[in-house]
Amino acid sequence: MSSQNSSMKNSVSANSTRTRRTKRSRADKNNARIGFVGAGRLATAIITGLVVHPRDNPDEKPIEPKRIYVSAPTTANTDQLKITFPGIRVSKRNIDIFGRFDCDIVFICVPPTVIRTLYKIGGTRPAALTTNYIPNMRHPVYVMSLVFGFSQEQIKECLLNPENPERYSVKFYRSVISHSIAYGVGNCWVDTEPDSKNFPELVRDVLSRICRIEYLPESHMDSVCTITGAGLAFVSNNNICVV
Repeated sequence: MSSQNSSMKNSVSANSTRTRRTKRSRADKNNARIGFVGAGRLATAIITGLVVHPRDNPDEKPIEPKRIYVSAPTTANTDQLKITFPGIRVSKRNIDIFGRFDCDIVFICVPPTVIRTLYKIGGTRPAALTTNYIPNMRHPVYVMSLVFGFSQEQIKECLLNPENPERYSVKFYRSVISHSIAYGVGNCWVDTEPDSKNFPELVRDVLSRICRIEYLPESHMDSVCTITGAGLAFVSNNNICVV
């Protein structure tokens, strides 16, 4: 009987923990969960900067690896991340970044070919990047798209359920980030004035640890991405690949 009571107590405790997590107050820079869809070089550079190199500020603590979550279809890169940064949580399912891991800030770091394929197979609307559309979370989620060649609206269509988009507490931003962010001296360009109320304070607090944040119109993002080498720039019409 005592064993049964203990089991029930543990179950209640676990459920209570999940409830508190779901209904928690707004995250801050000291407890925010940071997710990455994609585990390539750019994702690795951002993670390295956050964990190892807070930007020349002795008052800023590194992000603990246990607050970082990464999804990728294979373990080729995530296995190395787990070795380099013990405590990082990984998954093969993109939906886990928004569901099971319940992240507050999410960086979309997939190659442009992934998004292009979603639009190709989806018909009138793209297929979901997360297999199923992301759940309606009860706290704000900030999605930073680093995908070359696709607007934030196009990325949004790959994540939000079109039947009830108004129910989401998700904000999307387009961004270009230089690989030097790994050393805490990078540059980050965003499509919203970073010092305005339209840009989330949480994202600003996290990124300003390791880079300088500047405004850049979305129409210029692809050009800057190509110039800075912040990722692979695929020009499909001419079959050109610029690094």
